[in-house]
Amino acid sequence: MPLLLDPSICGLTWAHPLRSLPSFLHSLRSFLFTMALRRLLSSLFIAASYAGIQAQTAANYTDPATGIKFLQVTQEGGHAFGVALPEVGGSDFIGQLSAPLPEGWAGCILGGGTTVNGLAFIRPPSFAFDDKWPLGWKWSDVEASAERFYDRNPGTLLPSADGHYYDYAVYDVLSRNLAAAGRNSTDTSANPDDKSKIFSFVAVNVLAGKRAGPVATYLPLMQNQSTFKLMLNTLVLRAVRTNSTITGVEAQLQDGSRMIINVNQGGKVILAAGAMSSSRILFRSGIGPSDQINVVKSGSTPIAFPDENAWIESPVGFVKDHTTLAVTFTVKPGMTIMGEPDYTNPKSSIMRLNTFQTVTTSDNHKLIVQTHNWATENTTITTLFLLTQGTTSNGTLGLTVDGNTVWTQSPYLQTATDREVLAIAVDTWLAMSCLPNSTIEYVVDAGMHADLPTGNTQAIVGVAAEHAVQKILALDTGVAGGNATSSASVSVEAGSATSTAIGVATGMPLSSDSLSWIATSPSSLAAITSTVATRTGRVPYGPTASFS
Repeated sequence: MPLLLDPSICGLTWAHPLRSLPSFLHSLRSFLFTMALRRLLSSLFIAASYAGIQAQTAANYTDPATGIKFLQVTQEGGHAFGVALPEVGGSDFIGQLSAPLPEGWAGCILGGGTTVNGLAFIRPPSFAFDDKWPLGWKWSDVEASAERFYDRNPGTLLPSADGHYYDYAVYDVLSRNLAAAGRNSTDTSANPDDKSKIFSFVAVNVLAGKRAGPVATYLPLMQNQSTFKLMLNTLVLRAVRTNSTITGVEAQLQDGSRMIINVNQGGKVILAAGAMSSSRILFRSGIGPSDQINVVKSGSTPIAFPDENAWIESPVGFVKDHTTLAVTFTVKPGMTIMGEPDYTNPKSSIMRLNTFQTVTTSDNHKLIVQTHNWATENTTITTLFLLTQGTTSNGTLGLTVDGNTVWTQSPYLQTATDREVLAIAVDTWLAMSCLPNSTIEYVVDAGMHADLPTGNTQAIVGVAAEHAVQKILALDTGVAGGNATSSASVSVEAGSATSTAIGVATGMPLSSDSLSWIATSPSSLAAITSTVATRTGRVPYGPTASFS
């Protein structure tokens, strides 16, 4: 039986809004502002999407602006182990909190980032797999896995249990203007390959009127198995190994004591620790760049380390991220929107419309730009731009001596290509507003895909997870029982993910020669403008407003 590891079930869910973005991004509506914005973006690009990662301790905190309550949390060595999150079933929009919260809060809860996120569930296009995924992971290889995943966890464009859309004035306003600008309405779940000038209702991970995701759709399959044990409040520290053979896993319990879970003969270890923790666990296991392993060795958290001659030099920690930028447009008054009591309700969401466009740059590079759109005032619409598949910027993650996961290089807007794409995407909307009317045998994160997903991460990695299970179950090589190991870098952690540098192979020892760097994507939020409006009523979707 595979041993599933997710240290404290912790995943990065959002980053604090960048405070330095000038307020005049509010109400950008004219060509003159287009040129001003281009100059602004050029000067602020490097910083525009920086996201801090260091975790903070909080206890029974209530946000004064929204009334959202947070659970008591802890820290382990100062790194992103324990951080605050809404009570189970709380609002998806903790990124909107106006209280002075520390940067880099992560969701530590069963299900990780899939449980605490905005619920977006954007099925990946087939060409996403045919681009930079390794052999054995092309669309023809994973299509059957995708169908199994969608049969169990389909997502929906109509989340309300009664079959009605509510408070969809944002969709009405934008859809008419988008159609006038030559964009086409589509169902992004039925037509995932269509990523050129389209708009859609937002596909969300909801099933039978409730949040879906692995906790709801996969965990129940295991809960009645006598061989299955779920350990919460347990921090995975490292893989216990002798050279390239894993013999167990060291974990820290809630009371601070430690235990080693031994791997049975023929057993398998699957590391599903997300963007921040996968790299940290590998570093602590003596796998990764030697400078990072030395940081762990000299750090404040005592770790039993393999001998230096058994370290595995591997470029763990390379990362891509969705650079995001929010722009707020002014519209005529009269939109019916959700007020504060609604969008903090566990059964509510504020996202109303999703768009995709494929941008070609001056150097002939293609990059897909996604937007999410919502309103928190009845006179404004906020558009969040995300650079997705095709981004050319790369960053790296590392550790401090205190065990904090940090950027050693920011992954945001490091290249002229990415900066040009974001400027073009914003210009397009501004123009529209002027129109009339292992060893660790299986490292399970998104590290095998060398690009960003076209949507948020959970749908594409769910497909990969289904395919991974098929591959893992087909293997009969043991971990503790011999020298042969299998390594398969597999995406199953929905949320952010970093490179693991574990190549796809079977029946071969894990060594630096068999590893290749493949980086993928966490999702973060930067520079967002929002104001909570008084609730103006709750009515089914219908035409209520237009651009001014």
